Amino acid sequence: MEKIVTIDGRQVKFKSTGAFLLRYKAQFGRDALQDIFKLLNAIDTKTNEIKNIEALDLEVFYNLVWTLAKT
Repeated sequence: MEKIVTIDGRQVKFKSTGAFLLRYKAQFGRDALQDIFKLLNAIDTKTNEIKNIEALDLEVFYNLVWTLAKT
């Protein structure tokens, strides 16, 4: 899946493939799916509101975004 997002006036392509999981693991030494579920536990998916601020780890979010941009 590909998505182009405009960040600070620049278009950045995010791409998710099977290699995304491998690249994330190689770069950060953690499992991407576990980190994604950790973020999902912090957010109420029905209202898109933060339900657990302690579980919201922005470093995980930044790592996911970085990996998607590099894939």
